[in-house]
Amino acid sequence: MMRLGFSVGPRLDSRSLTEPLIRDVRSAPPVLLRVDGHHKFGLGHVYRCLNLAIALRDKLGLHPVFMTLEATLDSGVSSICEKSGIHYESVSGVDPYAEEKSITARIIRTLCPPIIVTDLLTPDPWDRDLLDDGVLQFQPVAPYIEFLKEFDISVVSITDEIDQIVIRPDVIIDHSCHYPSRNYDLIKETRFHLGPKYYLLGSDFTPYVRQAKKTRRTAQTALVMFGASDHNHYTMRATRQLLRRSDLDVTVLLGPAVDDRETMAGELKRHGANVLDSVPSVAELMFAADVAMTTGGNTCFEFSAVGTPIVTMCVRPRQSKNADFFQAQGCLINLGVATEIPDDLIGETMMSLIEDPVRREEMSHAGRRLVDGLGLARVTNILANEMAGSPGIPV
Repeated sequence: MMRLGFSVGPRLDSRSLTEPLIRDVRSAPPVLLRVDGHHKFGLGHVYRCLNLAIALRDKLGLHPVFMTLEATLDSGVSSICEKSGIHYESVSGVDPYAEEKSITARIIRTLCPPIIVTDLLTPDPWDRDLLDDGVLQFQPVAPYIEFLKEFDISVVSITDEIDQIVIRPDVIIDHSCHYPSRNYDLIKETRFHLGPKYYLLGSDFTPYVRQAKKTRRTAQTALVMFGASDHNHYTMRATRQLLRRSDLDVTVLLGPAVDDRETMAGELKRHGANVLDSVPSVAELMFAADVAMTTGGNTCFEFSAVGTPIVTMCVRPRQSKNADFFQAQGCLINLGVATEIPDDLIGETMMSLIEDPVRREEMSHAGRRLVDGLGLARVTNILANEMAGSPGIPV
């Protein structure tokens, strides 16, 4: 277990921690990452913060610690952290879906980090399935940032706002493509770094970002992946359409939080798909595919970086706006929110793309122009400058 061992009770000191952790924290400055995710709405926030945590550890010699809800850990995140060697700690009290701020405060005061990174969930007003869930809880982010600033440490917030950015930490990292135009330079209390160049692409993508990608006359391989949970069950819809072609090799990657994985895997195999549930590098799979079907979230950036043309079926309007931007740049084809898409349109769109090598090659080049794969290095440099007390040179 990589859990630190904080709990409700008297303020902790170093004697409450295990000896290996005491040694780790004393030998390397800690950096806290406050992030949430859940199988009902995906784990994209968790994965991008995991990429950052690994870079901060391996490149800057820091000791990253995830602070998250107990419900997030129960959605598979504890296992994800353990496999990556990242310490984690629950900030929940009795309710696994709610944060107990006294626990958060105790962790901060005990570890005394020079910086805290936030990547918190902010449902849009039309996400009624989330807002009316009855169990899930979403705290207002702006006052939460002010709560963290009271500890006199630098606060860096990763966000992907669909409207104007209203939170005011010390630093904003927003890789989204659809933020409204505004002169954020006029806001002196916060330094803004905006656009796809700041996407936190994992280091496993590095070998494939610059590798030449062959465009076949007719696509022979297709990859289907709809996130860590695929809670809307798009995988089966997409795969059935792709398997209409007997000459197409279809691989499906099931995420770690997919419900009833064995049943779904069995049905997909019966239809003729190759099914994977754990791979050493998703980047290699993405690069190897001639075409792919996915959501309109973080995978748009990842497929673009490796030059693989994709068709997106989005979970939410926010995702569709993101995918619309990529489509306008020529990187992908966005079908919109999948609940409004007839299955025959999915099939027709994919069959057309499979037979169109010119369009696939244009999409491949457009994606790599938009996402250069250097975002993780840029953000790591920004955090290094922030901890050194300098805004650094713009990157």
